[in-house]
Amino acid sequence: MGAEVGGVGGSAIIGQSYIIKPANNTIHLAIGAAAAMELLGILLDCSLNPGEDVTLRIWDYDSTGADPTVGVTDAELWVRGKRGKTDPDNLFWFTTGDDEKGWVFGSGDYRIAAACVQQKGGTGGATSPSGIVVAHLFFA
Repeated sequence: MGAEVGGVGGSAIIGQSYIIKPANNTIHLAIGAAAAMELLGILLDCSLNPGEDVTLRIWDYDSTGADPTVGVTDAELWVRGKRGKTDPDNLFWFTTGDDEKGWVFGSGDYRIAAACVQQKGGTGGATSPSGIVVAHLFFA
């Protein structure tokens, strides 16, 4: 099962966005960069997934270590998406305090890994959503 992973130019506010389609229980190495980047927000488009709520798990990925395992490896960040919904219900912005910084990742080769699973499995769930979920990740 393949996935489209790619970057597109953003606006003056958001430097880059990456799309993972379909977002499922397969580990997607979504982002590669030359230096640490800030994840500002995530939009989970669950409009074609009416069956169940989902959880998108994200790991700060370092290729010199072991790959994360869905349902086993604790994620550094996770967000929950509501079934059948998209913006604004499943739009999440990450800012901290007055400095408006997002989630900075940057271990090793500056990549993150992501996987999307049914929420009913809790933090240890490993089952793909029954419908199509598209994850949009927005970076500074």
